[in-house]
Amino acid sequence: MKYSSLRKILFLGLVIILAVVFILVMWEQVPSTFYPKTVSLEGRAFSLEIAATREAQARGLSGRESLCDTCGMLFTFRLAAQQSFWMKDMRFPLDIIWLRDGEVVAIEHTIPADASAIFSPESSANQVLEVNAGAAQSVIVGDVLIFSTE
Repeated sequence: MKYSSLRKILFLGLVIILAVVFILVMWEQVPSTFYPKTVSLEGRAFSLEIAATREAQARGLSGRESLCDTCGMLFTFRLAAQQSFWMKDMRFPLDIIWLRDGEVVAIEHTIPADASAIFSPESSANQVLEVNAGAAQSVIVGDVLIFSTE
């Protein structure tokens, strides 16, 4: 094999590797304009923080002292799957709502901050909403939450 052919193969291999890395990085990053800014929950509007990257999802609300009364954190996933959550390093209780395309598929009410269990409903979800304990008191499976990008 000639030296110039080897250089071409190596160059092509490098281009392929860079393309794969670029695709993987872009797969993780979706422009924030695609994410909702608020959700209507029991007639109240909640401002949303979005946890869309693996790092933000792993951190979640842990380590914070509190969450404002009209705030929530929305975890977004590209594919619907069984999403597991825990209360590691939490300092306040939560309601956790699992959704598939905005429809409630599972909910855990008033989870204490020191809960050691892993919460993993059988239903698959592509969104999970965390709000202060009691904020989702009357939300039930089958409810459809109204998200807004405004």
